Amino acid sequence: MSGNINKDLSVEHCLLTGVVYDLFQPLHLHDVDFQSTTPDKKYVLYAHHRLYSLNERLKSLTIMYRMLAYEGFPLNTDDGNISRQEWVHITLDTMLSRITSVRDCVYLLVDSIFELQLHPRKVNRKSLIKNESIKEHEHLISLINSITNNGLILRNERDALFHRGERRVLGDNPEIYYIASSMESMGQSDFGTGPEGEKIDLDKEHKSITNVINKEFTESIDELVGFIESICVLLYPVFKKRFIKNMEENGGIHQSAISLIDRAEYYAEYFKSKSEKSQ
Repeated sequence: MSGNINKDLSVEHCLLTGVVYDLFQPLHLHDVDFQSTTPDKKYVLYAHHRLYSLNERLKSLTIMYRMLAYEGFPLNTDDGNISRQEWVHITLDTMLSRITSVRDCVYLLVDSIFELQLHPRKVNRKSLIKNESIKEHEHLISLINSITNNGLILRNERDALFHRGERRVLGDNPEIYYIASSMESMGQSDFGTGPEGEKIDLDKEHKSITNVINKEFTESIDELVGFIESICVLLYPVFKKRFIKNMEENGGIHQSAISLIDRAEYYAEYFKSKSEKSQ
């Protein structure tokens, strides 16, 4: 399970991210004011904000592996102990909310690249796929739908927890796990026997539970990141076209900006070709 801790959960390697970040740097160094600057610069600043937020939320998912791998139970605090059963529920709550946050960040990124200017609270799957600017992009719509339906097990669990207050059953013997966890948090180490007279192995049961969650989580986020990478590929030509159009309508083309784009595209193609040759 520890091998997943160093997973690369971001889209910082995508061409869209590289170009937007490169264009953002000179604006950042010159402390450009968002409210008073030109539309082409606003476009870059807003796209950078959404990409940066998305990447940060993706990176925040990696701590889930450390939370699932934690074994120092019970957790001691000045206000009392936290049992391993409570810790698993805390981990699940955090996991489900962060995955939801990633999806929302993707929707907001699409909104920013297409310059839809929807109110953030109204940016969702339905408002995006029904927007006239996006309707012609069938592949993008398909990917937006895929992100919404990503990780069916965790998505259903999220809906059950956040909308109905229903939690997943932990392990094959949830009552024993709950009681043994509570006993452990009160300082006991002998948890008695199970329904068939077997000695209760709390560590083993806990490992079994977290392994299941880890597997579901990994499958879900691997699929999710794949969808997001594909969306970034589709968004890049849209960003480039709109950025250049914004420049043309507001003082003309800046060759320095075009040079940054050309350089990023060159290296993206170079490393792609190098990777393909090595396979």
